[in-house]
Amino acid sequence: MTRKNMTSADKTANEQLGARVDTVAEELVGTRAANDKLHDTVSVLSKRLDDSRGEKDGLHATVDILSEKLDDQARAGKAEKDELHATVDVLSKKLDDQARAGKAEKDKLQATVDKLVLITESLSQTAMANSDKNEQLQLVIKKMDEQHDNTRQRLGKIPLHIREDFEHLFKVVHSLRLHDDRLEAGIKDMREKLTAHSADGESSAELDTLKHDYEVLHQKLSGLVVGNDKFRAEVATMKLLQVETDQKVDELAARTESLSEASTISEEKTRERIGTLRSDQRDDYKDMLRMITDVVRENKNLQYKVDMAEEKLVHESRQLIKHEAQIASLEKGGEERDRTCDLLAEDVAVQSQIREKGHEELCERVKKQGEIIVTIGKHLDSLYHVSGDLKEQFDGFVKGRGVLENNLKDLSEKMDQMTSDFKEEKNAVSKKLSGLTKNRVKLQQHVDSAEVGYDELSTRVTKLANQVDAQLTAQDNEVLHEKILKLTNTVTKNQKTLKKLTDKV
Repeated sequence: MTRKNMTSADKTANEQLGARVDTVAEELVGTRAANDKLHDTVSVLSKRLDDSRGEKDGLHATVDILSEKLDDQARAGKAEKDELHATVDVLSKKLDDQARAGKAEKDKLQATVDKLVLITESLSQTAMANSDKNEQLQLVIKKMDEQHDNTRQRLGKIPLHIREDFEHLFKVVHSLRLHDDRLEAGIKDMREKLTAHSADGESSAELDTLKHDYEVLHQKLSGLVVGNDKFRAEVATMKLLQVETDQKVDELAARTESLSEASTISEEKTRERIGTLRSDQRDDYKDMLRMITDVVRENKNLQYKVDMAEEKLVHESRQLIKHEAQIASLEKGGEERDRTCDLLAEDVAVQSQIREKGHEELCERVKKQGEIIVTIGKHLDSLYHVSGDLKEQFDGFVKGRGVLENNLKDLSEKMDQMTSDFKEEKNAVSKKLSGLTKNRVKLQQHVDSAEVGYDELSTRVTKLANQVDAQLTAQDNEVLHEKILKLTNTVTKNQKTLKKLTDKV
């Protein structure tokens, strides 16, 4: 069927079909506008990708800067650690030298420590006795202070408690008095009512009721009077208790003052006694040190004399060797040989005499030195306290060395901890960068898929438009109508797909 043979109905259908085609064209224009928006969205996303790339470059630069800082800090920490190790080595060497010197001095003084024990036993016993007495006095003073504090606390608590009880009792008594006044007024009113009722001649039942009420009120009044008397008795008892408590507090205060005065006097006596003992010990120490100084000076003089005698003997032995050499050279001569023999005999006799005298002098000197050494041993007893002080200093020195080693160990651990923290921060930054890179890759994939979907959608819409134009001339109205409906549904689906892609992007 051609266009020339079309009827008016066909023309009307064609016009309707044209209107529908126009509607579809308008929808296609809307779809194209949506596609343009999608292009704008894709461009915005591309811009964001570029911005994210710039941020990534900035993060890379920041990571590089942080890495350089971490490396610089690690190098500085390593240099500082090396310096500390060098300082530790020097200090350890010095400490070892000082320890050896202290050990040598300790070994020298240890020999004298055993001699000092017997002399210091009496002083230590006296000091222990004084310390025991002082501790007892301190305990007594502490107990008295505790009792005094307890007394003060009781003095602070008791008046407040009594005052509160008195106020409460006065309030109760006042309320009872008010209630008593009200009851008296009620009784008076009841009496007046009874008198009025009896005058008017009312029924006996009402009178009995009024009497019963009167008896009840009278019983309540009696109970209140008894309660008031009871509270007054309790108030009087509380006053007596307060008086007794005040008396006990005064007695405790007086006893505390007397005990504190006695403890103060005993403490002053103890301090005076300890000061006297310390002054006596100082005088004894000074005398011992003076005697030790004199003995050391005498020992040095004797040592000098012994050295001079040894030098003299060496000189004489050298001269004897020279004489023997001269004798050996003169063995060939007769008379000279005899003279040399005589001289040799004389020299031998002289040397023997010199040796005997030197031996005797040496024996005497050794004997004197033995006596001096015994005297020194007797007078070295005062070195016990000096050796004790040196021992304490050496122990403190050893403790200081241990503290220094512990500090260096802690510093090394802190440096290791700082290095590990820097490494952890670096790893965290690297993880963040890797996460950003992964997100960027995913975003790029979504954008690429959206672009592909957009291209496919544009191609399909173009094909559909071409198919519509072809079908307008090739098929009849019903088939064209169905195709247009299918095309409309397809466009709607494509729009939904495009919307999903847009939401996804």
